[in-house]
Amino acid sequence: MGTTWRDALSGGAFVVVVLAYAAYLSGTSLVLLSSASAASAVVLVCGIGCTVLAARDLYQTAQPRAGVVFRRIVTVLGTLAVLAGLAGMVTGSQHALKILVVLTIALLATPPFWHVLTIGSDR
Repeated sequence: MGTTWRDALSGGAFVVVVLAYAAYLSGTSLVLLSSASAASAVVLVCGIGCTVLAARDLYQTAQPRAGVVFRRIVTVLGTLAVLAGLAGMVTGSQHALKILVVLTIALLATPPFWHVLTIGSDR
């Protein structure tokens, strides 16, 4: 299958997540990044949107054993990221935001990694 435009979008989301978190840590005055709750919402929305696009083929096509493993990894990471994002939004916890950022970066890296592994195959 190889890489797709969705992988490029995930790469862009990765950059946005890192820049948003860096802006939050530097104490920006931007409304969407000025609190842990708001920054959690930005990272969560960015991560969910791009992961849904990038991981679409993992869920819509039959996969070999390795694909099933990647699908489970994406599911677990996604579930943990959503829980951390909701916890960060509700409590305003910087720790929950940090966990969300780490999980989102891992989550956004998984589908492109799968696509690179499948370069030259029909899947």
